[in-house]
Amino acid sequence: MSDTIDRIIAAEWQMFDQVRGTAGRAPCQDDLRSFVRERGSQFAAWDESLRASYEADLAQAARQGRNLLMEKYAFMAERSAPEEFRRMETLLPGRSPRKRQMVDALAKTMCAWQREVARHWPHLTARGRNLQSTQDRPDNVSFESYLRGELATYSEATLAEYLRYTAALSARGENLCENILARSVRSSGYRDLEEAERELIRRSNRKDPR
Repeated sequence: MSDTIDRIIAAEWQMFDQVRGTAGRAPCQDDLRSFVRERGSQFAAWDESLRASYEADLAQAARQGRNLLMEKYAFMAERSAPEEFRRMETLLPGRSPRKRQMVDALAKTMCAWQREVARHWPHLTARGRNLQSTQDRPDNVSFESYLRGELATYSEATLAEYLRYTAALSARGENLCENILARSVRSSGYRDLEEAERELIRRSNRKDPR
């Protein structure tokens, strides 16, 4: 990983370690290895300009005494737990109309890409989050709600970089969600997506002898 990715992960982990939900500390907050693998896969799929902008967001938040990871989980509740969100909303930073439009545009692109990933790699995605906010459950916050929660913590400058980068990927026929997943399976020891998908199919067939 690049030095920028290492610094981002270190800053995020420090914030993540301080998050406290209504049920207390979550088990994933003691799993640094998984955190590094999953967050590192995401940031490795970004370009350096986008990473640098997000690193600046984290540094500014630290100076202001804000915890972007806490804010992310709070914003996630806007769709998954609206009554809970209304109780927290006054404690969160405001979102300009421009920022909301940028988040909407990115969510539309990323959800379309994730839908394509699910079609191409159904076994790899079957154990993950549901796709849309309309599918939110208490035990499964959707890909869309998680994504929107995270995007809401980014500055407008970082959202602009994100929009630029996704437009560049689209022009090249690339899918950012697939790029992230490919890095994630490689960090788990697989050669590529094809090998990981075949292994999950094999395991599924072994469990179902019909």
